[in-house]
Amino acid sequence: YWIDSSSLHGTPAYETQARGSSKYNRLEAVLIAKMVQQIDDSYRAAGVTEKVEIGIISFYAAQVREIRQEIARKCKLTCVSCDVNTVDRFQGKEKPIVIVSLVRNVKAGKKYDATYVKAYQRINVAVSRAQNLLLLVGAKDMYIDQEIPMEDMETGKPSEPQYVYRNMIEKLNMRGCFITADDILSHEAGAEVFES
Repeated sequence: YWIDSSSLHGTPAYETQARGSSKYNRLEAVLIAKMVQQIDDSYRAAGVTEKVEIGIISFYAAQVREIRQEIARKCKLTCVSCDVNTVDRFQGKEKPIVIVSLVRNVKAGKKYDATYVKAYQRINVAVSRAQNLLLLVGAKDMYIDQEIPMEDMETGKPSEPQYVYRNMIEKLNMRGCFITADDILSHEAGAEVFES
């Protein structure tokens, strides 16, 4: 699934610059905590007794901290356990459920460096860790036109750039697997996102 974090109930939701070069996205952290609690509630209602592992991945360390804090504040988990980490630290791991927080959403016309989200190796790690369910949380309009530089797998030489995110969004939308933040969070949750 792709969960669009461009806005919530008509209010755009932009990234925030943390100290250093890292970034975080408050809306995505709140969305992820809500989804984790909903998953836990569903497993509990189904009578699941063994812990189900959820991997939560982001390209940015500041977002990892934000998500960990939000889950600690809001979630009462009995059926799931969460491993929240950066893409680089998630290499080699797999989980039944993986949530990827893409973070980036800049105001129109603002210059930005999208190096992390354009590195196809990181994209590959992020989207290939889920065994059963992958949830991508990102601002559709930020990602749909990102050209991803590619390399030939055999030679390592640059090849034609690809619209990797656009391809994912379009395919997921055709399958009914594209939803918005509005589908998950109430207006009350929106007030909390934008006031904090």
